[in-house]
Amino acid sequence: ADVAYPEIEFAQLDLMADGSLDALEIKKLRLIPGVGGVLEVNGRYLLGDDAVVGSVSMNEVSLTALLGHEVEQVTGKADFSATLQPNLAVDSASFDVRGIWNGQQLEGRGAGAFSDNVVTADNVSLAIGPNVVRFDGSGSFESERDWIVAAVVDAPDLSVISPEFGGQIEGEIDVSGSLSDPRGNARLVAPSLMVGDYALRGAELTASLDDASVTLSGT
Repeated sequence: ADVAYPEIEFAQLDLMADGSLDALEIKKLRLIPGVGGVLEVNGRYLLGDDAVVGSVSMNEVSLTALLGHEVEQVTGKADFSATLQPNLAVDSASFDVRGIWNGQQLEGRGAGAFSDNVVTADNVSLAIGPNVVRFDGSGSFESERDWIVAAVVDAPDLSVISPEFGGQIEGEIDVSGSLSDPRGNARLVAPSLMVGDYALRGAELTASLDDASVTLSGT
């Protein structure tokens, strides 16, 4: 079998006066990892200032073997800017990706950041065919820090995601508070829902974190 090696089209090293590495600039570091496409890395890594600015892009990449579903022609780009000292912080990050998932159009986009142990997601969406999930929010894994998450699910045809699924599901999820004191509500409605050999008709799930109640109805 053919072995794919990284192909460096251009790389530049900037050195400080004392000879230590100050910055690494990469332009079109092309990786062809045998997945039917090209993964490309670009960026300027200012090591002396503990800053990293760069991008990663994919062009016509196949992810079928990795994900276990037919995911082909994946093309997209992610941009990021981060600082390493005194603590790791991702000042900004964004992504935009498109492809084909089981014969259906795949689209995803969004932005985010990470600072002071707080993760932020802004206008993140993922669509596979007619099925769309959107969410925004911020939160921390420290137990007393607050979370705010809002998500909307609109999936009229789950069968395009996987042959194991079928039916429709839609709803909204709103969560706030902290890990130690969560608050929020969720409501998901599925006129019909199939998972493997199991099927539900007229299913509805409502949950309230305020009073720790969960209600599931359906036939």
